[in-house]
Amino acid sequence: MVSARHGFGALPGEMPTCRPVITFATAHADDGGAWGRMAVDPNDPSRGAIRFPLRPFLGVMGVAVPGDVRPHSVPPGPYGGNIDVALLGAGATFYIPVQVDDALAYFGDPHFAQGDGEVALTAFEASLRATVKLDVIPGGAAMRPGNGRIAPFAETADHLIPSALDEDLDEAMRECVRLRVGPARDRLRHRPAHGYGLPQRRG
Repeated sequence: MVSARHGFGALPGEMPTCRPVITFATAHADDGGAWGRMAVDPNDPSRGAIRFPLRPFLGVMGVAVPGDVRPHSVPPGPYGGNIDVALLGAGATFYIPVQVDDALAYFGDPHFAQGDGEVALTAFEASLRATVKLDVIPGGAAMRPGNGRIAPFAETADHLIPSALDEDLDEAMRECVRLRVGPARDRLRHRPAHGYGLPQRRG
């Protein structure tokens, strides 16, 4: 199911223009791999459908925090939460600073597929079972980009993914840029000023 509802998303008050929009997508697999299919217009089958690859991942990953207040997973924070990073599928590694004894990690919100964000509030939601491996890394903060700043980060076979989470999106963006400078210095031996400009050339 893919939907735009509740009056949230990137354009509240603008989209959807009338009632909630809910579109059902289907999941398939063949010799070419797993793929999804969704109608262009559910009310007009003659307009055909779009086909897209499936890349399952978990949208919610986090750990418990100290104290009596339980933060909501939305928005996410240094403890993880509803991060919805589509790159964190099979084979990815997600590092979260442990904040209480036993970590008390939690996972959920599986998706079949998602773009670079849930601008309309949902992606291709799914009912899936996932297998995860948990490791405790003593002193793990020293591994992360940005001089050990305490915040989640991730790695895939192709990417190092700094993560900055703040209710103020401008501050989250600034912190993410700071975190991006660290790997350029440590792994590529760039000077900080040169590492600062690296994302503009390579993304």
